[in-house]
Amino acid sequence: SVLLATGSAPIGYHIAKDLGQPVGPPFPSLFSFRLEPGHPLDGLQGVSIPDAEVTLLPVGIDDSDCEGGPKKMMGCDGGRKQVMDVSPSSSRAHPLDLKQRGPILVTHRGLSGPAVLRLSAFAAEELKDRAYTGTLCLNLVPDASGPAEVGAALREYGRGEGRRRNLSRPPINQAGEEAGGHSLLPQLPRRLWGALLSHCHLDPSAKWSQMSAPQQEVLSNALVGLEIPFRGRDANKEEFVTGGGVELHGLDLKRMESRFVKGLFFAGELLNVDGVTGGFNFQNCWSTGHIAGEAM
Repeated sequence: SVLLATGSAPIGYHIAKDLGQPVGPPFPSLFSFRLEPGHPLDGLQGVSIPDAEVTLLPVGIDDSDCEGGPKKMMGCDGGRKQVMDVSPSSSRAHPLDLKQRGPILVTHRGLSGPAVLRLSAFAAEELKDRAYTGTLCLNLVPDASGPAEVGAALREYGRGEGRRRNLSRPPINQAGEEAGGHSLLPQLPRRLWGALLSHCHLDPSAKWSQMSAPQQEVLSNALVGLEIPFRGRDANKEEFVTGGGVELHGLDLKRMESRFVKGLFFAGELLNVDGVTGGFNFQNCWSTGHIAGEAM
């Protein structure tokens, strides 16, 4: 018996192909997005957003569909990626979930963080086909039903506790508590808030009470649907996981043995399995290796 567990090294794919195994082309998964120069978050490297929703907009989608995101397709089960459909016709889950929620980190090159990495895992093949270009839609108020609800909360805050305050102060008091009980309004970092005001062409020295209805609408739309163009991903060897590889429909998954060559076993990242962050990819390697070892 022979076990192939060569990870993402090209030699493993070549050996598997030569032995008659179906092998999908490898591609990177779990990576950060490189944003276009001059994007709305430019200069905010190091800023962390505790809770936001990031959506990969389909090619050619109308801008108005950014708010609330595109129609949700196959999603997560308990936050875990459905990594595979092991029917004979396919070894990967598709269509892809193009929306994820969680912490986001602005880096010196673009966007990263758990939500972004999960999105890249679900959309890895889609992004490869797009040559890693497109538009992300960032929703900074993920609990809101839409811009109308956010606008109503902003108006209420401007008439109440924020009446005498400048726009430069986000709708959160200095103790970090929800100002005036407006739990819907997010607790955003001041640098991010300032960038939003600049993006919306709002004067930070103006009073909250002076903000006009059109200005409130612009700010509300930016809070729930900030469009950010990207071009590229992290450089080679910075990805965490490789997608593609030995197709699962060519294996007896109870033994991890080839259906074509008796005594040939496969395990680990060489397989066409990739999961989200959280140890699932390590678990894939350990579990498939254990199953193959027991079978051998």
